[in-house]
Amino acid sequence: RRAFGKNPAFQKREVKCFAMGGEELEDFRCEHLMKPRKYRRCHCGVLSCPAHCSNCDEDEDEDDGSSEFGESRDSEFELVGCFPLVDGDVTGEVEDAADFACRDWTQDVACRSGLPFYRLQTNHDMTPELCFEFCIGAGLDLFGLVGEDCRCGASLLNKDVWAAAGGTPRAGLLLPLSKQLATEDCPVRVYRWIGPFVSGGSVPEHLQMLHVGNTI
Repeated sequence: RRAFGKNPAFQKREVKCFAMGGEELEDFRCEHLMKPRKYRRCHCGVLSCPAHCSNCDEDEDEDDGSSEFGESRDSEFELVGCFPLVDGDVTGEVEDAADFACRDWTQDVACRSGLPFYRLQTNHDMTPELCFEFCIGAGLDLFGLVGEDCRCGASLLNKDVWAAAGGTPRAGLLLPLSKQLATEDCPVRVYRWIGPFVSGGSVPEHLQMLHVGNTI
């Protein structure tokens, strides 16, 4: 759409509500979360604008206070729950941030207890805030504390991560949601970024930093 005023054009995009496991939900289930605006500013010099696009009024997409623009809420996360440490999974010295132990993993049991991509340790106490910044910077929406380890993973909503696998991740690379613990013992405490995902399923570029390499 072409817009009146300063901005030359908008792209209309569909906004939907999804569960962490990828199931589509009714809109009211996401009312408490930040969401993308229906129209994204673009420029016809960068993207091709079709000749048949129609004019629109910017007021049609007025910010309602829960969108991504002008807000700092894209740095929020919430607790998912506690999960078991998979047999054979150990914590300890981390030599490299990029953890390649799960690269050729073909078993159904969760590799690295469902957080298979990056790991981080510090010389002081690991906090959820520090772990979040590390993992979201790598474009990963799940993160967890395993002892003094920070580990990163991805939900099914994070489609950019799974694109290289044809959109279908191996079961052993996913967080085993069905094994969530209801006890006070919490060997793997998992959190998730609350979104919104953009461009069909990716963490916004402004949150990502190439601090640990870009290949897994």
